[in-house]
Amino acid sequence: KRGNYNVTQIYREVVSGETLAARPVMQQLLSEVEQGVWSGVLVVEVERLARGDTIDQGIVAQAFKYSDTKIITPVKVYDPNNEFDEEYFEFGLFMSRREYKTINRRLQRGRLAASKEGKHVGGSSPYGYVRAKIEGDKGWTLAINEEEAAVVRMIFKMYTTGDIMPDGTIRHIGVAQIAGRLDAMGIPTPSGGNEWSTCTLRTMLTNPVYIGKIRWNHMRTKKVVEDGNVSAKRYFSDSADELIVDGLHPAIVSEEVFDKAAELMASNLPRTNGCCSLKNPLAGLVYCKMCGRRMVKRSNHHPLLRCTNRHCRCPGSQIELIEKRIIEGLSVWLNDYRSRYSDLPSASSSVVIEAAGAAVRRLESEVERITSMQ
Repeated sequence: KRGNYNVTQIYREVVSGETLAARPVMQQLLSEVEQGVWSGVLVVEVERLARGDTIDQGIVAQAFKYSDTKIITPVKVYDPNNEFDEEYFEFGLFMSRREYKTINRRLQRGRLAASKEGKHVGGSSPYGYVRAKIEGDKGWTLAINEEEAAVVRMIFKMYTTGDIMPDGTIRHIGVAQIAGRLDAMGIPTPSGGNEWSTCTLRTMLTNPVYIGKIRWNHMRTKKVVEDGNVSAKRYFSDSADELIVDGLHPAIVSEEVFDKAAELMASNLPRTNGCCSLKNPLAGLVYCKMCGRRMVKRSNHHPLLRCTNRHCRCPGSQIELIEKRIIEGLSVWLNDYRSRYSDLPSASSSVVIEAAGAAVRRLESEVERITSMQ
């Protein structure tokens, strides 16, 4: 209002991301700035434009510089093509990155201190619990949700006790069978779905939160560069880096039951060779015709492609047979493509020349029409 600016568009970034890749609204703004849509962009401070690394800062600086778009703040108007303003602008982006790291470091330090005190620092509560404010102190803890806690106790009991057979022997029940029983009972999943996954059950059976513990730094995020793109990957921390302390919340299962479940889980882990390279050449390409689920590889003496849906009647097939059928299908397609390509007229054909000339004349008339409208 003081500068008498004509504000025609307002961009509100709902999410708070460190990189430009995590800020879709900022990406839209930069795209329009690069196209020269705006004469200037109003912002509270230049630090709000980018808090990412040097690459993100350079992308933002280049977008405003090459499009000759001004950056207007309540304190100063920055002209990216002015040498001194450009230095101020780049310095402001550098300081914003430093400020972001400082704030993030303080937040992580506070979360670690709260975890050591036995408080719950997660944004959501584990299945079987609800977040509860600590009386007389800051922070959160967990309170038992009795309805969900009964399901948790049942899962641990089924996994650790098993089924008693007619001859009196005990038959161990795996997580896949437990998932099927929970589905048959109509018990909703932690996310509200109607189909339990084995991964969810394994996570629950190994989570010490159910014996009144708080676990910190169990999973870590590491940024890696693949094919020129930066991506974040999650991996399990070493036991030495993991922190497990007594929590302020009550336990749902006893330590004896939890230790027995952990022992059974460790004895059932499959052997791996430590290689994380791609083993399935058809990964992400083959889908089940019956239910539409993606099919995955099951390693044994004869590798199979199986549907991930436990309720699907698709039996799967050997990968060798599927590869042969794919090659046969590609061969048929290639022969048909070659035959259709050979039937096309040659470049010297008068028909092709005439059609190309008509296309050129049509484009030229379109150019003249657009030019006359400007």
